[in-house]
Amino acid sequence: MRGGLCGVLSLAFLLSLSLPPSAAAQLQTAPTLGAGQNAPAPLVPGILPVEQAFALSAFVEADTSITLRWEMPEGYYLYRKSLRLELPDGGALDDFDVPQGTLLNDEYFGDSEVYFTQLLLRLPLGAVPDNAYGNTAQGARQLEFTVYYQGCAQGQYCYPPRQTPLVVELP
Repeated sequence: MRGGLCGVLSLAFLLSLSLPPSAAAQLQTAPTLGAGQNAPAPLVPGILPVEQAFALSAFVEADTSITLRWEMPEGYYLYRKSLRLELPDGGALDDFDVPQGTLLNDEYFGDSEVYFTQLLLRLPLGAVPDNAYGNTAQGARQLEFTVYYQGCAQGQYCYPPRQTPLVVELP
């Protein structure tokens, strides 16, 4: 069953890549940070909802960088090659730092660098264009961007690519 389900989901993902952007966007959701009490039911029995499998938080660290932190339970991992940060205008924020991951031979993606348990991604504020910042209603500086990522429950299920919009207020 494992191979069949992962194969069907991988095929669905590959087919979504051939769709026009507007149709492909409808296949992906833009969740809010945190699962809350109304967390969606898992797609597969025994597999955590994506918000619990890859709990994402963001904070400003030492006034020099924005840090994204993913917490993952045992047996879940994120793909390094899936990590992407994008501004609302489509500009990439690709000058971020991540630690060395673990090399894993994945049945669908081959040799892949992955992260188990926790991942800290640091985006230096100096790498963000000055015109990318906005202001809150109270006048504080903020940065709005979307985080893209994908992960799996090892040997059981690979989640579709995920996109999460974030707004981080800066000191």
